[in-house]
Amino acid sequence: MASSVALLYGDGVPPETLQKVAAQHGLELAPAGTHPNGHATQNILMMGKVDATHLAPALSAPYDAYIELIGDGAQLNAETNDGLRDGKLCFSLATDTAYQMDSAAMICDALAARGILSPMRRPDVELSLHECLSNAVVHGNLALQSNMKGDIGNFAKFAQELQQRMASSEAKKRVDVIASWDHEFLDISVMDKGDGYDETKLPANIDPFAPAGRGLAIIRSLTLAMNVTHGGRVTTLRFLT
Repeated sequence: MASSVALLYGDGVPPETLQKVAAQHGLELAPAGTHPNGHATQNILMMGKVDATHLAPALSAPYDAYIELIGDGAQLNAETNDGLRDGKLCFSLATDTAYQMDSAAMICDALAARGILSPMRRPDVELSLHECLSNAVVHGNLALQSNMKGDIGNFAKFAQELQQRMASSEAKKRVDVIASWDHEFLDISVMDKGDGYDETKLPANIDPFAPAGRGLAIIRSLTLAMNVTHGGRVTTLRFLT
């Protein structure tokens, strides 16, 4: 963790778990029942339950990270730690949460609340982020192949397999979203815990009417740039601010 102080807040997280997280990562526990009122420090919110009802009210508060408690929750992802150290906005959610909640809209709400995302630019950012998160969840963490959706018969199998994997331990793998911006660009990275793929084999042009891969075509059409790194496990989208 960065040498600067970061305050850890909890919402529905056992005090002993918060203490364990704080001790492991060199964080300072915020006083119980308090809320951040500025950016003098980095503020981390760890949540025991994440859905729109719980998350939406916190999105306009000056938190730097929104982290879902998974299991004992003691270990924060290295990506989240790095993002916090660099002053970025971080989300770390379980796969099933990211899929079942409209997480792209929630993240865009947080960006809009910080004055980063205008109503004019939001539709492109939200749709691109939705497609990117869907890829991270379905094809990354749940390891379902795009070609399973090629026809009606395969799609039924795809839906059944998706439901089964959402009930497995794979659904508790983390998806991290880290956003940074300046006066010119907004960069959003989506990171999964899947096996990745060879990004050099991505075709330069993808048929938007193809049975698979249309999400990438949509993303490329709406972003200034799309970069795939870390063996296919990190996709970074760039937009104008």
